[in-house]
Amino acid sequence: MVLDMDDNFEILRANLQARFGDAAVLVALTAAWLAGAVALSPSPLRRGLARAGPVIVLGLMTAAFFRINSLAHEFETGGLTESFEVAQSRFREVVRTLEALPSTNAQTTEGPLGASRYLAACTAADDRVLMGLYAGEIPYFARRHFAAGQDYFAYGFLRSESDQRLALERLRHQSVPIVITAFDYDGEIVRNYPLVARHISSRYREVGVITAAGRPYVRVFVDIMRPPASTDPMSGFPCFR
Repeated sequence: MVLDMDDNFEILRANLQARFGDAAVLVALTAAWLAGAVALSPSPLRRGLARAGPVIVLGLMTAAFFRINSLAHEFETGGLTESFEVAQSRFREVVRTLEALPSTNAQTTEGPLGASRYLAACTAADDRVLMGLYAGEIPYFARRHFAAGQDYFAYGFLRSESDQRLALERLRHQSVPIVITAFDYDGEIVRNYPLVARHISSRYREVGVITAAGRPYVRVFVDIMRPPASTDPMSGFPCFR
């Protein structure tokens, strides 16, 4: 079996605990192939091992996954260890909580919600946003897709030259009027993503900072090649719709 990096781009990510289960399909297919190959052996011992081996490996993987991800606690939190009725009640509670999440109609210029409101108000539905920090909630609440095939440029994640060139190639085919980066632009973007930083400096200009709790939170850059359609009345930043 040959693993292609492009095909497995979504598996080979950060946060091992959350991604450990992604490899289960590959392991199951490999185990099935091995079991089938060994089952053709004339040796009864090998055939027995072929049947028992995958079961043992699956049991070990399940035990490891159960422990690493604290599944016992998750089952208890979800009410699954009590009764079906309790689990249903917890499920409905979670649904109500998610439905009550703040919308981009909130009149604020502060924090992640302020950034989301600005993106929702000043970009089109098919525009994307280049995220120079780990803050997936910003494009999520703005209902905008992230740009360059990466939901964030931060913590040195995918910072090799080839990764950056791939990101820039994707950007060439996307509409990205606004860039949101960490306030520490030099320490995070310039240092870790020099090619991306060069693209930002040549194509975008900084128009301001969004604060959170009175402190600088993110920097906002806009595309110098696209004339704004208007100005956002709350933030004073350019609008592109």
